[in-house]
Amino acid sequence: MKLSLQAAHMVLLLASLLPEATYAEDCPQPGEQEVLFTLFLDEDSNKENGWTMQCDDEVIWNVPTGILLETSGFRTRLHRPFIRNTACIPETATCTFTIEDTWGDGLQYPGYYTLKYGATTISVYDRKPFTENSVCFGPGCTVVPDEIAQDYDDLYFYLKLDANPEETEYSIVCGGVTVLEGKGYGEDDAFVAIEEEAKVEPYACCTLTIKDAGNDGLKEQNEEFYGNAVYLDWATHEVISYGSDVEFGTLSIDFGLGC
Repeated sequence: MKLSLQAAHMVLLLASLLPEATYAEDCPQPGEQEVLFTLFLDEDSNKENGWTMQCDDEVIWNVPTGILLETSGFRTRLHRPFIRNTACIPETATCTFTIEDTWGDGLQYPGYYTLKYGATTISVYDRKPFTENSVCFGPGCTVVPDEIAQDYDDLYFYLKLDANPEETEYSIVCGGVTVLEGKGYGEDDAFVAIEEEAKVEPYACCTLTIKDAGNDGLKEQNEEFYGNAVYLDWATHEVISYGSDVEFGTLSIDFGLGC
């Protein structure tokens, strides 16, 4: 069998760069499907994780454990390097994808992976320990994988307006989509505590932006206030917490596995 793409297109994308998958110029052709594998590395991926994909009698990907040395390891609590592999295969091909973890503990947070066949997500990491996870896809599989619903992470945002609420606005944007937004506050909103929740894709890159037209942050609080004026929690991890004594005109922070 002759495949249109003989080997994986592997790109190591560091957390400081926006993710861009690599594609063959002629991929996919009519009668082909694209396969996309995305792996967010955990602390031990460099020595524990490897993966293969074989379609009929042809090995498309063969990434043995240990080959990722010097490409992983913690950078910060919320920013991780990740890898994407893409390939185009005939729709008539039957393929088996396998990911291994030699230690058997799976991917530790925030390690994660997804596998897409065409427009369908057919495998995602269920955050359970594993030594080997496999999935078969294509017309010759005994068990046809079901389409998997997108996994999401929980987002919690808290903001305590001060005596000048008309000065304050905020937004959280993930992958170019505004997830949360607040502006246009008036005098009646003085000292109001705002709490919002949302769900975001686990491999998205998000940006929290808070603007204060008075350039003094949220300092003008009522006397009984204490604690944080701003708090953001993503996937049970604290992203930011600011007291009311922090002055700012614009406060901005990126977070998420895709950053």
